[in-house]
Amino acid sequence: MQIANTTGLPECLFEAVKIVSSRYDKGECDYSLTELIAPPRPRALKRFYSDRIVVEAEDLLYSVIGSSVHALLEALNERPGYKPEVRWFGEIGGKVISGQADVYDERNHIIKDYKFTSSKTYQDGVKDEWVAQLNGLNYLSPTQSNKLVSIGVFRDYSKLKPVPAKGWGEYEVEPWPIEKTEEFLLERIRVHEAAAEDIPECTEEERWSTPDQWAVMKKGNVRASKLADSEEEAADYISKRKDKKQLYVEKRHGTCMRCQHYCEAASVCSQWQNDPRNPNNQEQ
Repeated sequence: MQIANTTGLPECLFEAVKIVSSRYDKGECDYSLTELIAPPRPRALKRFYSDRIVVEAEDLLYSVIGSSVHALLEALNERPGYKPEVRWFGEIGGKVISGQADVYDERNHIIKDYKFTSSKTYQDGVKDEWVAQLNGLNYLSPTQSNKLVSIGVFRDYSKLKPVPAKGWGEYEVEPWPIEKTEEFLLERIRVHEAAAEDIPECTEEERWSTPDQWAVMKKGNVRASKLADSEEEAADYISKRKDKKQLYVEKRHGTCMRCQHYCEAASVCSQWQNDPRNPNNQEQ
């Protein structure tokens, strides 16, 4: 994978991004938990087209800055009872998998995972993939935990703003039965192994997709009078309005957030390159 700097990130930051991005080491294993939980298509594309993939340094900046939280946690090595950045290994389905816990509280048998993210990320609770990650770590842990915790460090926190009220949030995750975790991991291994032979397309859920919408606009207004799920719904709304002559419909393309902003394989992915929601495929 190549890291580009077409946006002109300052050289010191650009070089730091390259260095930190190259440090990741999943150990001697077939899969890391992060790889297993992620969609199989990007991983397969990165394996086949690694020399063609180009990622913008600016797009990696937040994840690199987030690694500073992990560097901070390493100071816990000086405190008995805490094990930061501990990596566990296990074999399942004939494959060796590994996972790294940000902090393992040995005294209370608590696994903690830290995310450097926006407060909005936690508005609807902990993401499904984070729940799966914590339960995967619990499966690999030498001692099963009865408490799993996801901790968000909010990059949008400010004392001058009412939301979020504080710079962090702690969210408890219910541990799965071991049988459920094992079944989940075996299924993830199956889909990733199958992708090595026949690369599947990502689902809309995996792409973090939002649908197209039709905005009913009133001349002179910036905000939409109504957001409709279809052109027909927008037209029906206009037909019932007394000021219909001042209204018009504006199509707003849906998005694939993962494809557009967070997938390292997007530049070599035909599914995304041919998608009408790709800004490069939309008329300006």
